[in-house]
Amino acid sequence: MAIKDQPVTKIDFASRNRKLEWRAQWFGMHRPETDRELLLNRYSALEVKHAKVKKQSGSASLPMAAYGAPGTGTPWYSIGPRNINGRVKALAIHPTDPDTVYAGAASGGVWKSDDGGQSWRALWHDQEALAVGGLAIAASNPNRIYAGTGEGIIPNTYGAAHNYPGAGLYVSNDAGATWDLKSTVTNRRTTQVLVDPADALLVYVAGPDGIESSSDGGNTWTMLKTGVVSDAVLDPNDSTVMYIGVHNDGVYKSTDSGANWTLLSNAPTGAALQWPRIDICETGTYGSDFLVLKNSQSSGTAIYYTTTDAGAAWNLIPGFSLSHWRGWCDLVAVAPDDENYILAGGVGLRGTTNGGTSWSSLAGLHADHHRAEYAPSDPNIVYECNDGGVYRSDDKGLTFKKVSHGLVITQFYDVGSWSPISNVVGGGAQDQGTNMSSGGLTWNQVLGADGGYMVFDTTDP
Repeated sequence: MAIKDQPVTKIDFASRNRKLEWRAQWFGMHRPETDRELLLNRYSALEVKHAKVKKQSGSASLPMAAYGAPGTGTPWYSIGPRNINGRVKALAIHPTDPDTVYAGAASGGVWKSDDGGQSWRALWHDQEALAVGGLAIAASNPNRIYAGTGEGIIPNTYGAAHNYPGAGLYVSNDAGATWDLKSTVTNRRTTQVLVDPADALLVYVAGPDGIESSSDGGNTWTMLKTGVVSDAVLDPNDSTVMYIGVHNDGVYKSTDSGANWTLLSNAPTGAALQWPRIDICETGTYGSDFLVLKNSQSSGTAIYYTTTDAGAAWNLIPGFSLSHWRGWCDLVAVAPDDENYILAGGVGLRGTTNGGTSWSSLAGLHADHHRAEYAPSDPNIVYECNDGGVYRSDDKGLTFKKVSHGLVITQFYDVGSWSPISNVVGGGAQDQGTNMSSGGLTWNQVLGADGGYMVFDTTDP
């Protein structure tokens, strides 16, 4: 399709990138700035897509090869990369099996591993949204999984809408084999999903519209508090107690499952609190009265606070700050059984074993950290996700190793191929550099950071 005002004169090869840049600028300038407008456009496109599928098959009930699992007769198949992953925004660990973990990708749906990350399989194939912002497992019924769609970053945080809203909350009752969409939830971006540990049908979803709850598994919803809720936690010893962090507002506490809220005035409030992230202990010295709070300053540094009295007083962790991208890479986690073990993440990841007196930088991980989750049945095991996939620690977060080979979620900006041999292919990806393959699922990285266009010489790949 021709684009209005697109240059039509013939250009030489040296000018090709300029043309590609022009197309990218055209896309960015014309992309809707609001989620509502973007969703309306997507729904219209889905209607056209479904109509074409029905026309091609003759019946909407007939299976289409492109919608089934890869195999005989399927025209599409994965060529990877298996080893170069992408941005993972959410994790959920089985309450009794630390090797069963779910991962929610920023634009790759929900994946599952039953062997501690040694192998992965995709659980989503034709859902209406592939951007996942929050995951939760019902402790009282581990086969019930909740997945909140839409990445929890607010559009144009950095001057460009580079992430996607969702379609609602998906629910599975068979450990991820099948999913039902609960579209009446208000939030179309998800920062956190929580489930009452004793009631598998009582679920909370936090996001830029506020925090809302459903007592019937997602069919109907009640908005508990409006505002840009960037994080939320339940007290593991009393699930009627909840804490939320509200961007540009404050930290709030409820003791009646969200019916009423109290501003914790000794924590940062108003514009002094930016994109807060929060986590809570369970059985340490102070039990669940111990919480840790991350405050993302506009200067690009993150400041941390702790409380030992359930939020009545907050203590600044002295002399500690961490470089980060505001609202993008925000991580804080405390070991459920020992408040001395804290992980703090921004661009890099650091850990402390003495409650913040001293910190160590953790090596061997990809940059831009999003979530860390301790295994409920073994808090020595920690899973962490970032722009490069999923990592696992077996020593309470002292060291990590990558466990996301096979998580095929790379976010390519551009793909190019060498026309004489089509399996010579490559492209640039979000925070995964520029990568190429000459066959097979393992790709080679040729440049780091954020990737871009990749064009092969016509005579030499």
